[in-house]
Amino acid sequence: MDKIQEPLDAAAFCRPPMQFRGVPFFAWNCKLDRALLLREIDCFREMGFGGFCIHVRTGLATPYMGTEFMATVRQCEVYGKERGMRTWLYDEDRWPSGAAGGEVTKNPELRSRHLLFTRVPYGGDTSALPPLPYSRAGNARTENGKLMCRYDISFLPDGTLRSAKKLAPEETAQGTAWYAYLETQAPEAWYNNQTYIDVLNPKATEAFLAKTHELYKKLLGAEFGAAVPAIFCDEPQTPRRLCLPESFAFADVTLPWTERLAQLYEQEYSANLWDDLPLLLWDLPRGGSAPARWRWHKLLTDCFEIGFLKPYGDWCVKNHLGFTGHLMEEPTLQSQTAATGDAMRCYESFTLPGIDMLCGNFEFTTVKQCASVKNQMGRSGMLSETYGVTGWDFDFRSHKLHGDWQAALGVTQRVLHLAWAGMAGESKRDYPATLNYQSPWYREYGGVETHFARVAEALTRGRPIVHLAVLHPIESFWLVYGSAASTSLRREQLDSDFQNLTKWLLFGGVDFDFISEALLPKLCQKSGAPLAVGQMQYDMVLVPNCETLRSTTLGILRAFQTAGGRLVFLGTVPKRVDAELSAAPAALAEKCEILPFNRQCVLEAAEPLREVSLRGADGRLTENFLYQLRQDGEVRWLFLAHGAEPPCRDVVESQEVTVTLRGRWSVQCWDTMSGEISTLPVRYLPQNKTRLHWKAYAYDSLLLRLTPAQQGDDAASAAESTKQTALGTEIPISEQVTVHLPEPNAMLLDFAEFALDGEPYRKKQEILRIDNILRKELRLPQRTDSVAQPWTVQAKPPVHKLRLRFAVQSDVRVENIRLTLEQPENVRLFCNGQEIPVHVNGWWVDHAIHTVPLPVLEPGRTVLEAELPFGEQTNLEWLYLLGDFGVRAVGAKAVLTAPIHSLTFGNIVPQGLPFYGGNLEYEIPFTLPQAGRVTAQAAHYRGHLMTFSLDGSVPQQVFLPPYVWHSSHLKAGSHVLRITLFGNRFNQFGPLHLFDSAWKYMGPGSWRSQGGQWSDEWQFRRTGILSRPVLTFFAE
Repeated sequence: MDKIQEPLDAAAFCRPPMQFRGVPFFAWNCKLDRALLLREIDCFREMGFGGFCIHVRTGLATPYMGTEFMATVRQCEVYGKERGMRTWLYDEDRWPSGAAGGEVTKNPELRSRHLLFTRVPYGGDTSALPPLPYSRAGNARTENGKLMCRYDISFLPDGTLRSAKKLAPEETAQGTAWYAYLETQAPEAWYNNQTYIDVLNPKATEAFLAKTHELYKKLLGAEFGAAVPAIFCDEPQTPRRLCLPESFAFADVTLPWTERLAQLYEQEYSANLWDDLPLLLWDLPRGGSAPARWRWHKLLTDCFEIGFLKPYGDWCVKNHLGFTGHLMEEPTLQSQTAATGDAMRCYESFTLPGIDMLCGNFEFTTVKQCASVKNQMGRSGMLSETYGVTGWDFDFRSHKLHGDWQAALGVTQRVLHLAWAGMAGESKRDYPATLNYQSPWYREYGGVETHFARVAEALTRGRPIVHLAVLHPIESFWLVYGSAASTSLRREQLDSDFQNLTKWLLFGGVDFDFISEALLPKLCQKSGAPLAVGQMQYDMVLVPNCETLRSTTLGILRAFQTAGGRLVFLGTVPKRVDAELSAAPAALAEKCEILPFNRQCVLEAAEPLREVSLRGADGRLTENFLYQLRQDGEVRWLFLAHGAEPPCRDVVESQEVTVTLRGRWSVQCWDTMSGEISTLPVRYLPQNKTRLHWKAYAYDSLLLRLTPAQQGDDAASAAESTKQTALGTEIPISEQVTVHLPEPNAMLLDFAEFALDGEPYRKKQEILRIDNILRKELRLPQRTDSVAQPWTVQAKPPVHKLRLRFAVQSDVRVENIRLTLEQPENVRLFCNGQEIPVHVNGWWVDHAIHTVPLPVLEPGRTVLEAELPFGEQTNLEWLYLLGDFGVRAVGAKAVLTAPIHSLTFGNIVPQGLPFYGGNLEYEIPFTLPQAGRVTAQAAHYRGHLMTFSLDGSVPQQVFLPPYVWHSSHLKAGSHVLRITLFGNRFNQFGPLHLFDSAWKYMGPGSWRSQGGQWSDEWQFRRTGILSRPVLTFFAE
């Protein structure tokens, strides 16, 4: 994202340029059809997006980076550019980045490798070993390596090390023998039957850049930095740094490795890594942690940066292409230690550092770590891959809330997860919902996107105002990263402190940046006070419950304190320097403040730094708002946003917030939803402060422009609004109203009897389970998301015949009914034993879901049978009946009923529309006795949004509290209000057999749940306008 220097004017704010708009992941998950892709780009423009990020996903059938693929990339880039849109690149066939679709790791020397530490030598009985946790970077025992060392390990009764001896070849262990093997990752279907790369090896990165970036440079290099602004690097990671469950465990453990690691360790620390290896896994007596553990994690993190991220970033800078994306598992000390070592250390090479925020999570530490580096290095913005893994029913309210809170913490560029090119086969379960034409609300999204473009327009200007720095405790966590039984309590406490401190400060209204000890020496070239870290300056530094400090950190903090800077130690004072026991931190702490680790002490200590105070009507600090304050010349921008879901989204409640600002300011509200600008009344306080009031509803945000107050502003600003709300009269409306369905209704056929190759029919099963059963029997790969890409697999004609039998029950005669088929070629259909022709007559929801007409269904039982070829490339999917009918669904049984032309307000599922996923148009007639105005409030709904249209007028969106629509002046007489509820596809394509309603991770496995998570009975979600809208008349 470009760094903006010129002032923001009203015209640009009203119509924000494309560069500030989000871009969806454009999921290329099928055989590429250029005409279809170009039409989808038009959809993105209609949705308000500023471009698209081409992202290969499971299902790609066009050879990756081949001639056709690259020609399609080029055509999409040209087509987008002609429409003012930018094409963002993605660097991999799926993820994580590095293997170039498996091309790099065809060279075994570049494959991911790890050290296996085990009690069972190669060839021994491994049946009693617990499985290792899976990671894409490879942690499994492969037995394809070589023995590097044997150890004799003995323990004290408490599980700490008594001794750890490296054995000579002829020696026998007196205690427990442990073996260290250097292994490479085994080939996996996910990497197209290759492996991930060794990210610690610069040669692997060089090969990756040659097979990906150089090819894109040849194709699009002239557009780098312009129409092609950046390339997205997704989840680079090391093999997991694992710990034993307890010291005496009979278990394997793996550690990341690369060929030169032992040599680098000796060069860095003048110590032998093979001698120190046991100290990484086991603790010393009396709760001791060996410095070797800290050294090991530091070296690995440095190797990851030097081996992968730095050469990647250097290439991008040299070629004028932005380097963006995100790391693996950023949020906790535990997760980042295991996956990358230190997230902040890794952001240095990104020109547009980024994060991902999936599942509707609120990971404040993830955002704050990245934003801190962004601030300190003066990067122009920060990216977030967001909204993914949330399911079909993640509505506009949630889109706004989660985009808002991330913007308040520094995100300026949203990459929206995700827009499917197609829905064939497994693609429809690839972390929905899709931000494309397959979602019935897609044409309405432009308002949401314009809101975020306006926010980004303001928050890319100037610099953030932050006075407080917090020393990041990741390196202290490394020290206690030992066996779970002996270190988990301390680890959990450090992580809890890390999360709590972040929330105390952010929700207490005190912004801060984290300081990375690894980056500090580079960014702090001049010691003193205030503490200058890159482009930021801090008046106060908190050291939170750290175990160790780097010697460089200690020196910088000592100079800061000596120069008058305020240095505060929270909780315990570090006892180590560079992981070695030292009295130096305590000596420094004696000259500083040492405070208990609690919210009160933290906020009281930070109070002198406060720029913004947010208090409720009771005078207490609010606990649900986040903010960002920026200095843009003489102007300041303040953005306020909610940082949590409301307790109940169906209850309309407002919150009276008193906003107090340091300084005397004239305040304008720049309304990011409407584009309107208005001056707000303020009151000036004697302490050189400005106060205003905000009536905040759930999901609201507020963008304020602050300009220095001029003399004479006091009287004009002090007046508060005294406008009274007029009283109206409620208009009665009918309980039952006419409804229109823009799409055909649907009945799901997801259970069938089945027979393979002429065998007798077996008991009915759910379709995806049938697929699993048959693939297991036929020894075919299971059809999940973790399969080799179609472009790498030689197509094999299916040699089996599968027959499915469905029983359809109907109360009524149904005409003009259609059946969906995804692979209609070579399918035979039978209705009550009579074969019927298969003539494709259209598509439904997605171009890959074809429809074929069926004969009239008479009342009673109809037997439908489908005979189809079955093989490795077969997509065995749910089928649907489509037409003008109703459906009565109870438990696991569904019956066709009379068409639905009217509804009562409430859940549509039991009213004949259980599987309907389109929009609903409610017609509400009413009569006015005289001229006036009308409001309508529909506070209880489940859908993405509503629009209101009176007497055929242009529809107006409503999706935020207080959920009220206002009419213009109306004449007396009859009127019709049409409320359109924009639906979602959960009750059509969602995981309807997943029993856990609180399940958050809406990935492919959600459709294949097992055990207590599975239910044969459908688990629908409420849809519709759930209670009668309230219409109120105001006479004029």
